[in-house]
Amino acid sequence: MLADPEPAALILVAFKRAAQTKRKAQLRLQARMELLRLTVERGYTEEQTSNLLGLLEWIMDLPKLLGHEYERALEEYKRETGVKIVPRIVEMSLREGIDQGLQQGLQLNIVSIRFGHVPKDIVESIRQIHDADRLLALQAAALKCETLAAFREQLLDALEQEKQQNTASNGQS
Repeated sequence: MLADPEPAALILVAFKRAAQTKRKAQLRLQARMELLRLTVERGYTEEQTSNLLGLLEWIMDLPKLLGHEYERALEEYKRETGVKIVPRIVEMSLREGIDQGLQQGLQLNIVSIRFGHVPKDIVESIRQIHDADRLLALQAAALKCETLAAFREQLLDALEQEKQQNTASNGQS
């Protein structure tokens, strides 16, 4: 199946290797790197390569630590070969960052329109919130709160929730 030049063949191999390495993360990492090399060497278009790598990342999910190792190996491979690869996960992360920045900017705009000058502490606090649902809830609060002080209380609650979520997430890693 690896000899088949069709992109679908690599996907089938990825599923097979994922099943074979279910409890063997290090072997999964090696298999994922092998499929990465095959994807690049076959000369698919940049878009096809990006899409295939995104599928490989999804199919052959790695634990966080090995995910970082994969990223380092990928960077080394790119340096060695001179190939430009933007994995789907990076592309998605960039989009999420842009979306988050837009939501934070919208939030600040709403607060500014509603209450006038936005104090520096509020600007800094809003920038610390990364959860999209929490930012949307704050937008609603900015529209409903009668005073900037009432909004500040809502913001402090949201910041506390954000910190608790981050602490819980870091404890699970």
